[in-house]
Amino acid sequence: MAQRIVSKFKRRSKKTTSDIYVPLDAKSGTIRVLHLQPGTWEDDVCAELQVASIARVRRRYITISYTWGSEGVARQVLISCNGKPVPISRNLFTALRKLRRPDHTVLLWADALCINQADPLERTQQVGMMGEIYSNSRETVIWLGEPMPNEEVVACFSNDPTSRIAWKGDSNDHLLRNSFILDFEGSCTAEQSAGSAVSSTRPGPDIFGAFCLIQDFAEGTLYPLLKLLDRNKATILDQIEHPRRHAFTVTNAHWRQLLSLRVWEGLAKLMSMAWVPLSDLII
Repeated sequence: MAQRIVSKFKRRSKKTTSDIYVPLDAKSGTIRVLHLQPGTWEDDVCAELQVASIARVRRRYITISYTWGSEGVARQVLISCNGKPVPISRNLFTALRKLRRPDHTVLLWADALCINQADPLERTQQVGMMGEIYSNSRETVIWLGEPMPNEEVVACFSNDPTSRIAWKGDSNDHLLRNSFILDFEGSCTAEQSAGSAVSSTRPGPDIFGAFCLIQDFAEGTLYPLLKLLDRNKATILDQIEHPRRHAFTVTNAHWRQLLSLRVWEGLAKLMSMAWVPLSDLII
């Protein structure tokens, strides 16, 4: 009985979702933009999908990159879209609540809502436009979910050159990574000093450092951050093996808070996410 009820709900949800989409003209290069209505954290999420050309909304909308989760496993939450109840993943729901503003509408593009996933022809056409969709947005928000305590997370990569954090996919990105390296080197000096204190709180994965490490891999063959992580680990290992040489003993607590270890843990967390490759969206 319960299984029949769930199946009926799924069929009804699919029908309701398909009702919110007006067909796109493939030749005109239009997209759907989600107009996220104002509200506080506690308010229901309400939005409207409107068709527009990329040229008309260029630099006015935010693109969202997030983990979908496994179908049938990820928890679904209802929002109101075009006046109808529409199920979305818990992860996207939380991202929308975070991005919503109390006093004005926010324009967004999220593939799960802005592409009619039940229309394979539209999916193929829109996926082919993703490079143009992302490059013409005001900024791209990478939503990893709610951070764990003490976790260092980078939240936004912006196409706006005046933004504090701006990844552009070119040689200018090394400036952001090098800023992280300078901060990391300063922290290493404190970490490796004999008088360094050990916090009672276990630091979480360094997600921001993990993104800088990915940039390190993408830029070429010098890998300055990778080499710095290796030196940091080698120094602590030497302190463990030769405590008299360094005039103090490294404890397990020191090792657990090792800066380079936190960056690798951040990378492991990114790699464990259920990201959906573009090829899976194409029929």
